[in-house]
Amino acid sequence: MHGRLFPLALAILLIFAACSEEQKRKKKKIWRKHPHVLEKIVERGKIVAVTNTNPLGYFIYRGQPMGFQYDLSRKLAKELDVDLQIVIEEDIAQQMQMVKSGVADLVISGLTVTRKRKDEVSFSLPIISTRQVLIQRRESKESESPYIDQVTDLALKKVHVYPNSSFKDRMENLSDEIGEEIEIIEMDTLINAEELMEMVSTKEIDYAVLDEYAANFFLRYFPNLDISLKVSLEQGIAWAMHKNATELRDTVNAWIKQNHNRLEWAVIRSKYLKNNRLVHSRVSSDFHFNKSGQISVYDDLIKKYSAELKWDWTLLAAMIKAESNFVEDTVAWSGATGLMQVMPVTAGEFGVHGDSLVNPEENIKVGTRLIKSLLAFWAERVDTTDLRDFVLASYNIGSGHVLDAQRLASKKGWNSRRWIGNTEKAMKLLSKPEYYRQDMVRHGYCRGSEAYQYVRRVRNYYHNYLNFRNISE
Repeated sequence: MHGRLFPLALAILLIFAACSEEQKRKKKKIWRKHPHVLEKIVERGKIVAVTNTNPLGYFIYRGQPMGFQYDLSRKLAKELDVDLQIVIEEDIAQQMQMVKSGVADLVISGLTVTRKRKDEVSFSLPIISTRQVLIQRRESKESESPYIDQVTDLALKKVHVYPNSSFKDRMENLSDEIGEEIEIIEMDTLINAEELMEMVSTKEIDYAVLDEYAANFFLRYFPNLDISLKVSLEQGIAWAMHKNATELRDTVNAWIKQNHNRLEWAVIRSKYLKNNRLVHSRVSSDFHFNKSGQISVYDDLIKKYSAELKWDWTLLAAMIKAESNFVEDTVAWSGATGLMQVMPVTAGEFGVHGDSLVNPEENIKVGTRLIKSLLAFWAERVDTTDLRDFVLASYNIGSGHVLDAQRLASKKGWNSRRWIGNTEKAMKLLSKPEYYRQDMVRHGYCRGSEAYQYVRRVRNYYHNYLNFRNISE
């Protein structure tokens, strides 16, 4: 009996092994087509997030990027020890396409989780929960459109929503539920939530639908509006990513679980969603870059001297933001002074002495002259694409230490003419005795991680400024 069973068992094992091999081959094909997104993010040193421009998503005030979704995603990037690169796209369908095609890693614009969207992308755990509400004018004798206090009264009414949005889906479903036509009007995606509410307030349109948390944020601007009618159940607002980005999704979810009830998150929620008076004042400020195209009161000077460098003016603004936060009389413990944190000895070499270094124009003039000399110094020593990063590192920590990092990078087998992933790694090693005591390191110890972080910080500010400069232009 056992003898007859053995060949049968062997045959089953062979079939199982063949199936396992086939599954392995399929997994290899999937791996080649969809490599681990998280691994790619860590390797390239940045996570790319796509969002829209509004106080709850992403905006710039006095040169500082901020926004509810931006602040949270920056915390995630810090946890992963990578840079955060923001890409602006107002259209929801395009945002989702960007993660599906691999152009972006995350959509952080505050998408509502729906079954239809889950067929296309993968979602994180909810960042917050909200409901959809009807935006309408308060009930009054002068009202030209009927006040709606129950969803059935939306029958035959014109309701304005964004295309490809959960608002449109909800109105279509609600129309079926009440058995009456709701005339759904799709708005231009470039009209933001504040502008949409203003259109209702000024009687340009009568009804619109938004998420309650967004409507609440802007309600203080429009005392004649009412947002009390809820048109949906509570829904999750989450981040979207590629359906195959399981490792990234699991990492994001673990991070959300770990931080959702912590003080840092509570502070961010309170800042934007509850006690948002300060955010409102920033949004209406002349230094709200999205609207005014202005970063600081020194923009004209920055433009003047960046032209001498043949630099984009927002790059020089990014340096000043990183150096002094646009505070003209800042003096560091080291003696570095003013907007561009120029050392008095360096200023003396360019003919600027004493209190004149605090003068904004004199300070920027000396800073740009120093940059110009660094551009000439590094021009033949590094690849053209990396020249800016070597100049930034040298401005921060000195060319001698950067040369040491180059020599160390060469010894490590890294490309010393490239910054990202090469010389920057060697730079961080120069605070360790086993490296800064080597003969090739001629300038000794330095806090190389400071220069490393400085270059990343300036680059991040610059990318953020470019986003909004393109919009304002």
